[in-house]
Amino acid sequence: MMAHLVAHAWALAALVFMVIAVWGLGGCFQKWLSTGTDFLDSERAAMRFLGGSALLGLIVFLVGQVYFSIGVCVAILLGATLLNLRFPWPGRWKITPSFGLIFVGVVVVLCVLSGLARPVGDTDADEITYHLLGPPIWLREHRIGVVPEEALTAFPATMEMLYAVAKVISNDHAPGAFGALFLGVLALQVRGIARRLGSGRCGGDLAAALIAGMPAVTSTAENCFVDLPYAAFTLAAARLAFDASQPWRVMLAGAFAGFACGTKYFGLPATLLIAFLIVVFQSGRVLPRVKNGALFLIASGIAGGAWYLRNWIVLGNPIYPPPPLLWHWFPTPTFSLESSIEFKAYITKRGAGLGKTLTDLALLPVRLTYWTAWFHGGGGMGLAPLAFGPIGLALVWKKRAGLAWAALGALLTIFWFYSDQEFRFLDPAVAIFAAFAGLGAEALLRQKRKLSRWPAFAAIGISLALGGLHALKSRAGRLRAVFSPAHAEARYREGLPYREAFEYLNTHPEVKKVFVCHPYAPVYYLKMPYTVALGRFGERPHADIRSVADASLKIRDLGVTHVLDVNYFQTGFKWPDAAPGRLVFEGKDMRVYSCVDAIGQ
Repeated sequence: MMAHLVAHAWALAALVFMVIAVWGLGGCFQKWLSTGTDFLDSERAAMRFLGGSALLGLIVFLVGQVYFSIGVCVAILLGATLLNLRFPWPGRWKITPSFGLIFVGVVVVLCVLSGLARPVGDTDADEITYHLLGPPIWLREHRIGVVPEEALTAFPATMEMLYAVAKVISNDHAPGAFGALFLGVLALQVRGIARRLGSGRCGGDLAAALIAGMPAVTSTAENCFVDLPYAAFTLAAARLAFDASQPWRVMLAGAFAGFACGTKYFGLPATLLIAFLIVVFQSGRVLPRVKNGALFLIASGIAGGAWYLRNWIVLGNPIYPPPPLLWHWFPTPTFSLESSIEFKAYITKRGAGLGKTLTDLALLPVRLTYWTAWFHGGGGMGLAPLAFGPIGLALVWKKRAGLAWAALGALLTIFWFYSDQEFRFLDPAVAIFAAFAGLGAEALLRQKRKLSRWPAFAAIGISLALGGLHALKSRAGRLRAVFSPAHAEARYREGLPYREAFEYLNTHPEVKKVFVCHPYAPVYYLKMPYTVALGRFGERPHADIRSVADASLKIRDLGVTHVLDVNYFQTGFKWPDAAPGRLVFEGKDMRVYSCVDAIGQ
């Protein structure tokens, strides 16, 4: 019991430490966010947190290219914390509590507490597969780099840097809790957008509650995903860009777009779309608007280019895993063209949704409302966007800012529709829909006729009730694990695949390095160095090894002392019978071989 409490207390302490550090770094943006803007205090706070998060992730990444350790992380956090003395929050916090904001707060607290539960799962869980895979490897190697057998660790990794810091300065319980904070940040941004569109306080607070009550949005909040931060950075860039009247404002908007690009590849098309909308919707002559669009793109490239430059230098391609077309321009030795084609086919199948015809596009608003589960990762977004969004759009149809936001939401949706219909990739557009829904709902609630008001109350009540119940019910197991040591242990034992084999490898001192036969064995749970023949998508960490059979002939060269072989979903064991090694452990669908004698140790 005591160890359980200490682990969670330590994680919460790390969370507070990181929030203070992020807030200090975000102070670098404070002057620009406070000068010549009509932002709410809550928006400024959200953007300060976002800017500080992006800077912290970038600093950790750049320093980590040279050296990475617990001491380095603590030193960076201490330096960032001291910036709070240089950039204190100006004035008093001006925000009035309301039902909508209280609802947001309750959901965020639930997600933070749920995030304290230890990550478990198979390779179907992205946090196990790659989001949290890097930190222990980077600590062993004292350098941040791409894990060669897991191509997805080459994705832009602003958030993974923050998860890494949270993990290395505390434990596995901290990263998810920190990630959950971005749900609150996104809700505050949606509130500000709704107010910018012309809503009152009621509409803004309602918009924030609607986004926090969408299961399809909140389902990834504490799972160490990057979709909510990506959405938040994208909205911050658009919020700054659409009202930018001076070059420095455009550059600041571009910096936040760069942060979106440094968080997720989807930030690239989002940045291009915002630049296009700057040219279309900003006031003034055409040439200055074109210059602003170019300035926006340049700033985004500077702020987000580090990840792509690293990939280009280290892996041979700025986008990795490379799309087939880009592979022809930048061939990569560790990821073949065949693997690139297969990966694209996997993404296409995963994001097929309900079709890509014009009819499917026209039916999308209804399907996203009533058939959300058909879209990978979807979990419902309530009735409000479809019920009130068109009303909100009608109210701002003649306003330049309203048209810009409507166009961004539409273009993001169209790109998503024709690329990868995984629901969480639509988060920025859904957030915009929530802002319009808050505006439209407020307009109905202000009507004196009950015939207009009561249906609005009903739709809002249903949306928030279902969202609140889902937030609680879907996290019941994780919350029990946070407050009950017995349930936490049971959850961990049940959720860890091949647990006995990993326990054997992690506890026997003669184990120095492990060869993992199957690419889908969750190596996240290994606590010592390992290697593989091929990755999940055909990655080749060793140029002269193309199969397990090839690796079995090079055990001495690989320095492997033990072999982990698993019968993944009855696909059969892969370690050849004639290969070196002595069976030292066997369980259901798992085997461990010792190669100590074979390598002469």
